[in-house]
Amino acid sequence: MKPSQKIRVAFNGSCLDSTKVGGWSRYTTELINHLRKFHSDQLDILVFQNSTRQLHTFWEQVTLPKLCHENKIQILHAPANAGLPLGGSFKKILTIHDLFSEKDFSVRSALKSLKNLKSALRYQIDWQSSLKAADLIITVSDFSKNELLNYGIKDPILRIYEGTHFTIKNLKEPTSTERPYLLYVGTFGGRKRTDSLIADFLKTNSSIDLVLIGKGANNESRRFSSDRLFFFENVSDDQLATYYSKALAFITYSEAEGFGLPLVEAMNFGKPVLYTGSGAIPEVTGDAGLDINQQSLDAILKRLQSQPELLKDLADKALRQSQKFNWKIAAEETFLAYLNLLTSDKKSATTAL
Repeated sequence: MKPSQKIRVAFNGSCLDSTKVGGWSRYTTELINHLRKFHSDQLDILVFQNSTRQLHTFWEQVTLPKLCHENKIQILHAPANAGLPLGGSFKKILTIHDLFSEKDFSVRSALKSLKNLKSALRYQIDWQSSLKAADLIITVSDFSKNELLNYGIKDPILRIYEGTHFTIKNLKEPTSTERPYLLYVGTFGGRKRTDSLIADFLKTNSSIDLVLIGKGANNESRRFSSDRLFFFENVSDDQLATYYSKALAFITYSEAEGFGLPLVEAMNFGKPVLYTGSGAIPEVTGDAGLDINQQSLDAILKRLQSQPELLKDLADKALRQSQKFNWKIAAEETFLAYLNLLTSDKKSATTAL
């Protein structure tokens, strides 16, 4: 494809707001970076954000399509469950990571307070208009795809796995515990069930610590007092990579995940995943995961410490499993989705003639 024939793609970058750092922003950042890295000859990528702080719905439904038309955008990609305008002659792609937000922001569940109701109404407007506008939906796991189909969303739904940006190099950052430790990375409370995780962990009879990293960790550290618990809210990627690399295993009590990027990041460092939940967790971890429901956490920890051959076997399985999740592959599959969407549209027009 010649430079003059580049596909002009725009991303709704609302989730890249610095106050909303999380899995969706990581997905968006990594996907854009890898599309630019491997497909710069075929794609011109722009990122639009509501920099003037217009009313959110007005910006998405009026300003965003205007920006797309002014910049001759052929495809608008909304990477964070919603964010597509109803109007516009360009093609529209929506990435839906899971249905948890749709459930969390349902009007029925939000009737407890006016603030929650306002957020729920805004999300439902954005969600329903995005579903109606989308020419193609991308999701990040087979679990999420089946959830969308059961919800009543029809194909085309394309499953494209996420990847991990971490590499095993330059691990010079120190950790805060010299003893073996389990690692948790993510948010706290809600369906993540971190209270249950901490309570179960403190009941174990072992010389293992628990390191918990994520937004809200500082508040959690004031709620729990134990010399076996270490909380960190703001860590650099280098520090996080070191914590992954030196952990005994990764642990999560999340009820369910639509994908679970920290699981892949941990496996990329050869770490098995201990879990209690469902959703995409068994799909992502494969045989590198150990279901805590099948035996006690205390029993699993004793096995991992007393059976080095088991830990080695799980480390090998984790590394193999992590190879399924690669941002270069995700970028390639997303690029092909862009190409096929535009090509199929041209074929349809030709057939109609």
